[in-house]
Amino acid sequence: MCQPPSQQSVGAILWTVWPNVTVERLQPIPSFGPQRIYEVVVSNGKTLILVLPPPSILRLLRSEQLMVASEAVVVRWARAALSRNPAGEMVAVKMEPDDGSREPAHATVDDVERHEASDKDTDLLRLLPTLVHSSQERSNELGFAYSFLEPTLGSPLALVSRSLSSLGRQRVDGQMGQIFRQLARLTSPSGMFGPAVAVLAPSSLHRTELGGSGPMGVSGAATWTMAFHSMLESVLRDGEDMAITIPYSAIRRQFQRLSHFLDSVSVPRLVAIDGTNESVILVSEPADGGSAPQTVFTTSIDTSLKGKSAVDNKNALDESKSNLRVCGLRDWSNCIFGDPLLATVFSEGPSESFLEGFNITKTDPGPAQLPLGRDIIDDVDSADVRLIIYQAYHATASIVREFYRPHGDSSRRELEARRRLNEVLSKLVEVQADSKRKHPRPSGEMSPAKRIKPDEVAERSKG
Repeated sequence: MCQPPSQQSVGAILWTVWPNVTVERLQPIPSFGPQRIYEVVVSNGKTLILVLPPPSILRLLRSEQLMVASEAVVVRWARAALSRNPAGEMVAVKMEPDDGSREPAHATVDDVERHEASDKDTDLLRLLPTLVHSSQERSNELGFAYSFLEPTLGSPLALVSRSLSSLGRQRVDGQMGQIFRQLARLTSPSGMFGPAVAVLAPSSLHRTELGGSGPMGVSGAATWTMAFHSMLESVLRDGEDMAITIPYSAIRRQFQRLSHFLDSVSVPRLVAIDGTNESVILVSEPADGGSAPQTVFTTSIDTSLKGKSAVDNKNALDESKSNLRVCGLRDWSNCIFGDPLLATVFSEGPSESFLEGFNITKTDPGPAQLPLGRDIIDDVDSADVRLIIYQAYHATASIVREFYRPHGDSSRRELEARRRLNEVLSKLVEVQADSKRKHPRPSGEMSPAKRIKPDEVAERSKG
């Protein structure tokens, strides 16, 4: 399985999609995850991305067993949710209005057309790659699962040659906040929680492939508490399989004690867990001093030049030379339906610009006063405790991944993850199981980024 695919085998598959098309170039490109990714240039002028499973010599976590299938079903489903269905049937997706209301409804073709009239929904569609062809069967020309995607244009943020200015970083963060908000408006069509591949394509999967543990079946779980419990147990079992030294009992004990804080998550929302990683974010930048491709995912930062003096404007314009625009995500394989707070950006401490973008609504174009919008995040008052639980999950997963696939500075990353896990477990011990109290609305004068700092969460949770 470590041998690269041949141009002939790739061409034979594409022939079934585009007859008389030949493969002109096939070359590997860097991947954010363990998947193998190739750039495929074909004779009709298109450039595709071929996604293949990781080499068989790599040991995968249970949650990584179906990365190719997961990306394919998420891209197909999300595009259907944001595009007109030409067949005219009901689109298998729930969508919510972006006006602060919380009543989800099935999206008919007319509904989707109305959503296409929204610039933000249309722009979100442009961020999605197009699934050209995929197969999860191993009895094909390649001998393993594959997906062909027509990618969105752009380069990974991590590879941008020049350093990003302060204003440029704010713009990127603000756009990502808005993108995560729009993704969170897409909800599970079945109402089930869990990995997207389990919820969207349960009939094509087997429980052993999902590697699930706990109370989640192949079609997802009925509650977020059950789904997250299964995900947590999965990574703990991964660690136990390799005899990795981790405080398993302490983690399980704290989750059992505090799991009721997750019960208030009632809407299974689409979450790209690693979506803010700089290797995943695709951006474009101006060429020869021109403007970057336009997108409506902008923040109030772009209009902040109004009312400034000429000197201020010149300084601001000099600062805005790094005018990067987010134009897509490179990897859609690690998506779930659940609590948006599980995204790593919230555990790592989102910037104020990200939170402003995440909280903006069409009826309220300014930054929200709360660190988290109540129309997207369930039970904001208990979100601080949920964040600590999610931080424990992410730290544990980081430790296990470094043991499964060590490379470069794995020792440093493992030690950092262990330090975070110890800190988080100490915070969880301080949380009272009955401390689900209502916190007062924070002052609008406080920085949203500061209000959500992980280090301050434990103090707020003490009874």
